[in-house]
Amino acid sequence: MGEKKARPRLTKGQKSKNKKRVTVGVISSLNKQADGSWEGPFGKYIARFGDAEQVFKRLRQALDRMDPGVKQVVFYSDGDPQYARLARKYFPTATIVVDFYHVSEYLWKAGERTRLTWERFGRLLATFPLPEPRIKVALWGQAP
Repeated sequence: MGEKKARPRLTKGQKSKNKKRVTVGVISSLNKQADGSWEGPFGKYIARFGDAEQVFKRLRQALDRMDPGVKQVVFYSDGDPQYARLARKYFPTATIVVDFYHVSEYLWKAGERTRLTWERFGRLLATFPLPEPRIKVALWGQAP
């Protein structure tokens, strides 16, 4: 029997090429009490490696088994376009919310791209000769 070779340890910034994506879904409900307070949440967790669509199918099935008087479905996501597409497919009336951390990350990236675009535009503009101004302004007491 051969010995198993130890893999070299990854250094900072290196990533493993054999990553697996996990999709985790939570479906829960709150019950309103007679005094106006809320009881719960009561819920179910569903997780799966690989195919996210299977998680959405199972979440839809779990929602259909819950109280048919469900008034509102809220879908929280990290902004992944695949999740948004699946949420619209399986929960068409849901309110889709992207968490603040990922929104700020996307805005930062967009701002960085805009800044780089303006810097490139400024460098490009600097290569063109500017024309002499056609209007000369006279200072107080001087002829133009």
